[in-house]
Amino acid sequence: MSRPTAYSHPVSECPIDLDLSKNEGQPPSVSLLSNISNESSLVSRYPETSALRESIRELYGVETDQVLVTAGADDALFRCFLAHMGPGRNAVATYPSFVMIPRYADQVGGRLVEVPWWQGAFPVEAVIDAISDDTDLVFVVSPNNPTGGVIDEAALGELAARARLLVLDAVYEDFAEHGLTRAALEMENVVIIRTLSKAWGLAGLRVGYVLGSTELVTELAAYGNPYSVSGLSASLAIARLNDRDEVAEFIGNVRSQRDTLAGILDSHGIITLPSQANFLLARFDAAEWVLSVAASLGVALRRFPDRPGLGDYLRITLPGDQPRFERLVHTLLSAVAPEALLFDLDGVLADVADSRVTAVVETAASVGVDGLGGLEPREEALVDSTMLERWAEMLPIGVVTGRPKSDAEEFLARFGMLDSISALVTREDARSKPDSAPIRLALERLGVDRAWMVGGTPDDVAAARGAGVVPIGVVAPGDDPNRSRRSLGGTARILGSVSELEGLLS
Repeated sequence: MSRPTAYSHPVSECPIDLDLSKNEGQPPSVSLLSNISNESSLVSRYPETSALRESIRELYGVETDQVLVTAGADDALFRCFLAHMGPGRNAVATYPSFVMIPRYADQVGGRLVEVPWWQGAFPVEAVIDAISDDTDLVFVVSPNNPTGGVIDEAALGELAARARLLVLDAVYEDFAEHGLTRAALEMENVVIIRTLSKAWGLAGLRVGYVLGSTELVTELAAYGNPYSVSGLSASLAIARLNDRDEVAEFIGNVRSQRDTLAGILDSHGIITLPSQANFLLARFDAAEWVLSVAASLGVALRRFPDRPGLGDYLRITLPGDQPRFERLVHTLLSAVAPEALLFDLDGVLADVADSRVTAVVETAASVGVDGLGGLEPREEALVDSTMLERWAEMLPIGVVTGRPKSDAEEFLARFGMLDSISALVTREDARSKPDSAPIRLALERLGVDRAWMVGGTPDDVAAARGAGVVPIGVVAPGDDPNRSRRSLGGTARILGSVSELEGLLS
């Protein structure tokens, strides 16, 4: 048995305000908190979950002793390993699947036998073939995480007939077109794991539960902590189970968004695996780039770079509400199908590395002096005009600068760039960056919604993010690369030179 390491979730270096990396549900109304009892005993005494078990029992028409409340589905899953598997034994599961299954198998000294299942029908025959005399547990995650695939009732029954104990991880079942929980309850050697973390939006309360025969549930209750769910969590969970209409509406929205997003991505040549969960697993030619773009726009997605076969995929949670869904679509398409390129001028297209020139330019602009006089010849172009022409053939180009219009046009004309520019936003046109107004104006003049913005300052990054445009940083000539990379945090990519943009566009 290898020494276990702590589970950790990837954390973005960018500020995130739309986290679609954890498959969490829509938050309930804050009015849910009004259901907390004023009795201080709720926090002073050990928790009692009998009332919550009764509420769950009513959902499925089972007996109370067929319900075990656990600290999320993870607690339930680990209890199955603790109760039914030991050193030298094995469990069978599909791959790829829930990441905690192999971790728990290792922690109890067992071995996990994995059967490939990426899409299509559940490989019931292959799983049965993997079962041996040493197999204590068979796991089925349906809908599967991270693929979203499902097993049908006939295959589940066939598998249960061959397994010593079958564990059905059904935490995403609320989002599926057809559930298996009620059918599984008729199978004596099957335990079903459910949660209130996903569709019900209570991930922070850590409330899961096990359904099964009285014998199996009683056995699992003997393992793990005796008071695994707090009184506060149990009280709020009971109240949340009364919000069935609200949750049903959310589930309907997720199902609709799942189909819509799959269609949108397919129209751009992006493959998604058929899913019955609240997420899609999509294959991208440049998954790391899409992940970085999303983060730069404040959206977190999930990538699995260390899991075999999953490096090119991203798992994308469906948010459920329309504004956030539209933002998600905009973010993904901004990564793979930008409609324009935007550039700052100084330090990006124009080399103003001489600090004296830069200072004079900025000071002159601040007091309303439009001409740079004899300073212009000291500037150099950072991009060859033929390269800019080539990019302009691919996407319309805009320049957003704090320079006066006359100075910007003079520079662009002098270096043969002006004819490649479809929109020029200058100091006279809008408020200065970091305000997003000049970026938005450039989008308007170009007649587009999605763009990449190449800039060399934190103000460029802030303005781009504020306008929903992908921020790409570039290290200006003469600048300290390490210092520039620190100051340009929050970008999708930091380029050593503008010419490196060619690689991203290709």
